[in-house]
Amino acid sequence: MGIDNDNDDEFLPEMLSDESYDDMELSENDDDDDDGQQENTTINNNNNKKVNRKKTEKKKYCLCRSSRTDKFMIMCDKCNEWFHGECVKITQSEAKKMKEYFCLMQ
Repeated sequence: MGIDNDNDDEFLPEMLSDESYDDMELSENDDDDDDGQQENTTINNNNNKKVNRKKTEKKKYCLCRSSRTDKFMIMCDKCNEWFHGECVKITQSEAKKMKEYFCLMQ
């Protein structure tokens, strides 16, 4: 059974190409949209080659489809989906007593 109570979000950097980031400059705004999704970014390197990069959206979890990972979460042992304890009405102390957890999404 997976249990996660860390406050860390996993961040996996995206590789643009084999070229150095130092030789590139952003040509568009790199900010998040208001809805939490991130925009495409066009990058120019010193050879004037344009590289389009689409940043990934934050991963959605749970029945609530939130990307929030700052509170207790439990993973289903069948589908491997993560759920917020408060959304599935399971406390961390209850989860520690369980051998397995199966969500109701099956």
